[in-house]
Amino acid sequence: MSPLDIDANPPRHSPSSSIKENVRPQLSFLSTLAHVSQSPQAPPAVKQALNLAVSYFTSIGDFLPVSPPNGPTQKHISLSSSGPMPLTGLPLSCADGEILTRHNIQLNRQTTLETVYYYPRNTLVEYPETSINGRIGHVFSLDPLNWISPVLNFAYSLGGSHGMSQRDRTVKTTLLVDDLGEPVPCRETHTTCQGCKICPYNDQATITRPHCQATRDDLHRNLTHTQRLLQSPTDLSQQLLMKTLSLWSSFCRIGCSAPPYETTSYLGMERDQVERWNAQREKARRGHEAKSTCQGRLLFEYNYRGIPYVRCEHYNRDEGEVSLLEKEVFAEDEGPVLACSMVSNSSSVRVCCPSEHRNSAGDLVMAEMERLPCESRILCHGHHPHPIPQPLKTPPLIRLQIFKLLESLGQDLADLTPRRFLRHTSVCAYLRNTLPHILHPSLSDLHVSLSNREHLQVYIEAARLKAFPEGTGWEGLLHLKQRQDQELSPEEVYIRYAAELPLLGSIIHEEDDTNRASDPIRIIICMGKDSSKRLLDAQFLQSDIGFKRIVGFQEFELGGRDHGSRTALPYCRVYLNRQTAAAHHFIFKKIEEIVTQDTGKSLQWRHLHAMTMYEYVGILHWAADQHGGQAKGLGLHLKELAQQMPSKYDLHEPGRLLSSLSEYDHLHRLFRLCHAHVSRNIKTTRVSEDVKNKMRSLVCMEHPDFDSVLREIEQEGGKPGAGMYHFFPARYDPLISWLVDWVQDKRRSKFALEGMCWAKSFIPKLVWQMGDSTSNVIEGLHSDVNTEGIACSLVGGIHRGHHFDNLKLKTLNVFEMTGIRPSYQSGHISESTLRGLKRKGNSRHKVLVGQDSLISNHNKRLLLAKEALDKATKRVLAAQAQAANNIGSAKHNEAVVKRLGARVKAETKYQEAVGASAEAIGSGTGKRHIQNRESEDMIMTMRALK
Repeated sequence: MSPLDIDANPPRHSPSSSIKENVRPQLSFLSTLAHVSQSPQAPPAVKQALNLAVSYFTSIGDFLPVSPPNGPTQKHISLSSSGPMPLTGLPLSCADGEILTRHNIQLNRQTTLETVYYYPRNTLVEYPETSINGRIGHVFSLDPLNWISPVLNFAYSLGGSHGMSQRDRTVKTTLLVDDLGEPVPCRETHTTCQGCKICPYNDQATITRPHCQATRDDLHRNLTHTQRLLQSPTDLSQQLLMKTLSLWSSFCRIGCSAPPYETTSYLGMERDQVERWNAQREKARRGHEAKSTCQGRLLFEYNYRGIPYVRCEHYNRDEGEVSLLEKEVFAEDEGPVLACSMVSNSSSVRVCCPSEHRNSAGDLVMAEMERLPCESRILCHGHHPHPIPQPLKTPPLIRLQIFKLLESLGQDLADLTPRRFLRHTSVCAYLRNTLPHILHPSLSDLHVSLSNREHLQVYIEAARLKAFPEGTGWEGLLHLKQRQDQELSPEEVYIRYAAELPLLGSIIHEEDDTNRASDPIRIIICMGKDSSKRLLDAQFLQSDIGFKRIVGFQEFELGGRDHGSRTALPYCRVYLNRQTAAAHHFIFKKIEEIVTQDTGKSLQWRHLHAMTMYEYVGILHWAADQHGGQAKGLGLHLKELAQQMPSKYDLHEPGRLLSSLSEYDHLHRLFRLCHAHVSRNIKTTRVSEDVKNKMRSLVCMEHPDFDSVLREIEQEGGKPGAGMYHFFPARYDPLISWLVDWVQDKRRSKFALEGMCWAKSFIPKLVWQMGDSTSNVIEGLHSDVNTEGIACSLVGGIHRGHHFDNLKLKTLNVFEMTGIRPSYQSGHISESTLRGLKRKGNSRHKVLVGQDSLISNHNKRLLLAKEALDKATKRVLAAQAQAANNIGSAKHNEAVVKRLGARVKAETKYQEAVGASAEAIGSGTGKRHIQNRESEDMIMTMRALK
């Protein structure tokens, strides 16, 4: 036989092979080695073979070792099958990353484990198996250099320690042994699963069903039913009821958010109920100090126009009481003739000295750099007859590391600058690992040549050219799309359409801006296949245009809120260089084609595809701002769809065919104008507050006299309100001529007024009530994606948008699979309602505090004006008295005239102060008032006029 190479790997045979041989002689010999005085040493191959033998005999359960008798003369081990097996010998290793299993293992005198699992290194166990009556063991192999307890990986909440070994006392178990088979000292700790928190109104029988094993698939199956219930189509009236209940519960939680100006008294049962409610709120805060707010009762009332509102009981505008309260309170050694010290390397491309110099004639010249020859050789023989050059050349090894760093930046490389590169987290992490002895390392610490940012810019440009050979503009975008189409699967493609459309730019509508009419329109549509599926199921959509992210392009974003998770989700991003109605018409048509290509189904629209008024299918509601091109493009798309359908009568106007509806008729059936945009535009309009309130009243469900209020705004608002110049010589302000009139702007759009008032539109009432009154969801998505970077190149901006959309989809997928949300909020509608109420309350309080500050300024101005008037009056009286004592004195008469003129000026300023203070009528918190009698009289007069 050839000699055995014990350093070679042993032949691998299956332990479950059907060939069986007698191994008693080998076992008898091995038993004698266990009692020698020196520990037997063997190569790793022998050790692995012995481990395999131990694993085999312990796993089949037919042979159990018996403790040897006392004395060192025992030569063999008897194997029997009685009782549980105490684990002895060498530790069990897991070959090839497999999880090994052993059964019926005695841990100690009192505990026997039904099953023991042996896990290889880096095994992540989130749900360890347990047993109802028995015990399950889990043995993990840990990395000595990264000693982290695997218990920290468990998904269960652990706690409730019920005892542990003393810090200076260790325990030993036959389950954990060293390389010699000896038990190792351990510390013993007991913890228990702390369970979960559930709502007491949950299904107790289902939610408390026990389990001993769990996997991610099991968790997904448990959550599927809940997700199906959350995403199931429910009646809109039920959703409206839930929305109303959430508003009510939010009011109960937040109460009045104003500061505690007045005290509130509760008696009897009401006091007990308030105390119980406050105790629950105190417990929910978990020790966090509550903000001190007003404790007044909230009252539900109607104003004189029948519009409901909620107010605090301490909010009072009583005229007499207000009048009483008002009465109670009131930053040489340089120049071209000096010697220059400029030195640059021979390899430098610099031709002239950057400093100014004068020649022998005294003229300013650009001094050309001169080359100093050098005969020094690389063997370092000879001297250097020139100044010491600067170390401007980066060593090749360091330059290689810089290029590796640049290549690792991925999407950030497209818009990288030297400053951004210097502060990039990857660069900072690399420097900290490479130069740990420097507190705040920078690239100049790696090599001084890297402190030259233009030097870095050369490296960045070289890396960028390699990554984006066609650049990061339009040609680079086309190259990127070509690579995606060739290298990625259809499910991974993100850029779905990119083209330049010269003919589309020639189509001009009245809503379009003609400043760039000669520019060809470029359109890029980006969305994934998963987004198409989610858009197909969406019912409430929002859209908006952003201008900040990509230089030279606007970003049209279409999104909404996922019904099950209450998460804002972008469905599609479109980049275009011009906003026209024809461009938006083309965009909506292309989105429909992409959705049909991805899902096999086309988008549904309620007013086109529903059979009855009460069938809520497809897209029900669209919220956006008043951009005419965007809205008209949507209407043109719907008009084209209706004309392609078989003949069908309209649900809202039964005498009209759908094909006869104009683009604006289609908008009246689903488009809603964003309330926040309307309010913001009203706020900046230069009209009186009374006219602004009338403008705001038009944003409603129903209005008692919509057309009359429009006429009043035209009559009272001047040019900003009505679109006409009213020439009043004393009051005309030419600055208002640039303002677009409000009423005519709304009428000219042909959809704005219908998007402001439900009664003017054909949107079902339930849909209007369930839809968002603002486009805050899409505005929030735009704000979020702007945090990825603004003023980007085209390729860089699309990369960042792809990263953001992918993150949103993955977060939503994780929630649907595991129930894990992106935040600790539950996602219930009441939480967003509560946040909205708090935000509105805080915002309103800031406004009121600002008005209080304005009232204080008015009071100071009034006080100074009144003091100046009193002084001027006293001076007039004194001058008149002196003139009376010196009758006929021209000097004293001139003094009287001068004092009278000064008093007229003081009185004019005082009256101006009084008039300005009157503008503060009904403003502020009610705790500060105008401190002047004449102002009070003027205020009361203006109140009567109102």
